[in-house]
Amino acid sequence: MVKRPWLLKRLEVRLVKAIWRHQRRLAAEQGRGFVNGGAVCFTQWFGSRLQLTPHLHLLVPAAMWAANGDFVELGAPDEAAVAAVLKRTLLQARKDWANADEAFAED
Repeated sequence: MVKRPWLLKRLEVRLVKAIWRHQRRLAAEQGRGFVNGGAVCFTQWFGSRLQLTPHLHLLVPAAMWAANGDFVELGAPDEAAVAAVLKRTLLQARKDWANADEAFAED
């Protein structure tokens, strides 16, 4: 992953889009039209002991915004929703990671 940081970035994008897809479905169930989401994400490459541990920190509000600026509260997801979003994200990411196990010449 360190030699292919774009893989982690693609995972981030896929995860955020999957969360927004779920949130838009919830907003549609409330009778809302198209809504926009927000998210803040950053990659942390090291753990607390400076070991190489690439991972994402992602903050997504439990709400979205309508085109007119109205705040559309959606509530926190339950465990089933979180599992469904993660499953979708990982299934989509499989093709990105299909060749990631190939060794580099210098390894």
